[in-house]
Amino acid sequence: SLHDALPILTFIRVYVNQDSTSIYYRLFTKVFTILEQLTQKPVQWKHLHGSGFGALVMDMDSKQMSGMYVQIHS
Repeated sequence: SLHDALPILTFIRVYVNQDSTSIYYRLFTKVFTILEQLTQKPVQWKHLHGSGFGALVMDMDSKQMSGMYVQIHS
């Protein structure tokens, strides 16, 4: 039921004035570093690590997805 579902929260919303894979890589790196410092836990992804974030919502921009891919694999 909807009552039993896990909460959906917005942790951060970012507006940028540039559009490139490298900008999004730097953005994701900075955001994940801040989250790790605040929580004292590494950022993890449920489908990769068994626990952690279940999703990341972003525009359908290939540069955003590429920047995220590069960040996760760095």
